[in-house]
Amino acid sequence: MRKRHLGTLLGIVAVLVLFTACGDKKEDTKTSVAKALLPVEFIDIKTQKVPIWMRFNGTTKASNKQVVQARTKGKLIKVYFTAGQRVEKGDKLFDIESTTLTSSFDASKATLKVGEAKLKLAEADLARYAPLAKDGLIPKQKYEQQQALVESLKAGVDMDKALLSGKETNLGYATITAPISGTIGRSLVDEGNLVGYEGTTKLTTIVDDDPMYAYFNPSEEEIQLIRKYRDKKEMDAIVLIPTKNKKLLGDRRVRGTVDFSESLVDVKTSTITSRVVFPNPEHYVFPGTFVTVGLLVTNQLDIMAVPKSAIQRDQISQYVFIVNEKDEIERRNIDTGYETKQFKVIEKGLEDNDRVLMSNFIKVKENMKVSPVDVTDKKGILAIMKEKNLLDITDTK
Repeated sequence: MRKRHLGTLLGIVAVLVLFTACGDKKEDTKTSVAKALLPVEFIDIKTQKVPIWMRFNGTTKASNKQVVQARTKGKLIKVYFTAGQRVEKGDKLFDIESTTLTSSFDASKATLKVGEAKLKLAEADLARYAPLAKDGLIPKQKYEQQQALVESLKAGVDMDKALLSGKETNLGYATITAPISGTIGRSLVDEGNLVGYEGTTKLTTIVDDDPMYAYFNPSEEEIQLIRKYRDKKEMDAIVLIPTKNKKLLGDRRVRGTVDFSESLVDVKTSTITSRVVFPNPEHYVFPGTFVTVGLLVTNQLDIMAVPKSAIQRDQISQYVFIVNEKDEIERRNIDTGYETKQFKVIEKGLEDNDRVLMSNFIKVKENMKVSPVDVTDKKGILAIMKEKNLLDITDTK
């Protein structure tokens, strides 16, 4: 009896062990299947407001450039600046020897005084002759002659005043001051040399680089796109000043605005010259620097966009892979429209909340089951724009 019970107990234990082993085997199988699925990354796309930027190559130019010239003849006797320094409007720059000019001015001043004295005496005589001529005590002819003399002396005084004014102006040219504020170049004439004897003599150049201009040349088609989609009359812009040593200096972004566009197309290049104005208070940017100009056309347009890295192409069309609700790979042919450096606008082929594949493009196949990971916060359109500092126009880091 005891043997029978013992056999029954052993049988029950064997069955439990068998079921447990089968259960463990099923769990191991599920884990193995999960591990066997290819891990892939996807982004969840939707229609949303994305800033539309257009990029152009440009060249900087100073907002004002003045050539300082000698406007009178003489010897250059003093230079008051050093090359490359900042000067303010009205600062003294040069002195030209003024001895001859001063003597000529003084002589003209004396001549004017003589003429004024003669005129005063002639006018006094004319005043005395007037009642005498009226009473017939002097010939009328003499009175008329005195009138003519007064008129002649007045003309002489006016001429002397004009000559004196001209010589005073020339004397003022002997001291040359800065016509604008800015950075001054080197002196092109050394002290002791004669200037002004062979036409005007160029002495130096002053460049005002704050604000600075960046000129660029969009095509006629690009101008039409800008005019169609712009949401502000004065478009915001970013000027990127590249540096060769990025580790030490890094690229610098400066905020500006578009303030000028030509009204005619250049027939040689089919482009339209345009300009961005931006501040340069630290004089960090030099004229003639090659820069990249980014125009913020609009940030009010609702679009569906996909990063360029997600888009594939074959002989049939452009396409993307999506991960469907069953975590299986599907191919979607797409039509694209406007594109930037970061993304392409999707016009047809995708819908809101589609999960677009972002990795392992070579390994996946249609209908293949995968293990998807959402990377929208890292690789989505807005994430890319944020990484490139293209979401907040005020951020110029």
